[in-house]
Amino acid sequence: IEKLTKLTADGVIVATPAGSTAYNLSLNGSILPLDSKLVVITPISPFSPRLWKGAIIKNIKKIEFEVLNNDFRKINTTADFVEFKDTAKVEVMTDFTKTINILFDKNETIEEKIMNQQFYCN
Repeated sequence: IEKLTKLTADGVIVATPAGSTAYNLSLNGSILPLDSKLVVITPISPFSPRLWKGAIIKNIKKIEFEVLNNDFRKINTTADFVEFKDTAKVEVMTDFTKTINILFDKNETIEEKIMNQQFYCN
């Protein structure tokens, strides 16, 4: 199902719950609970549609990006520190066969840390 037919922006971040508190958060993207089966899509400096703030979707979906006029608009795609140059099309899917261990402060659970990030005030 195509929901956004055209986006003009400096880039797009697709983040899992674990990645939602990193660069995604610095762009005012949503923080996702670690046990959620969701991904967040956050635009980087969107120009059109200017008011699009991104989306949260189930992580069982395949997300596709196609670069219009890719001969003129050269883009690079980065996934977990691996860069692909002159990308014309990107498909993003969650790989459920991989696992990672997340390190955290033993005095504060990761859930507490995420809640503190969401309700942080100066």
